Amino acid sequence: MLEYGWAYGTGGTALHGKELVLAVSPGADNYGREKFAKYTVHELLRPLQAMSRLVGMDFKVPFITVGASSIGKAEIAQQAKKYDTYLHETALPTLGDFD
Repeated sequence: MLEYGWAYGTGGTALHGKELVLAVSPGADNYGREKFAKYTVHELLRPLQAMSRLVGMDFKVPFITVGASSIGKAEIAQQAKKYDTYLHETALPTLGDFD
């Protein structure tokens, strides 16, 4: 997908202007500077943000469900509603909102 001349570099404009939308559901809930992982999920996604910039994509703020392996059915249903809202917003939050 990220081939020189197709996605980036000379003549590589195939992904320019496309949106990169991520939905991430890490099983653990220990993400954060004060927690075991020492990094937020957003920080761990920075390489994908950098790649999107390289290929000219519009990186959107990821939809994240932390602790997915231990949440109950009610919380899953609530996250599903939030995700539906997230996907159907007129304008998803952009890179500038994520920085």
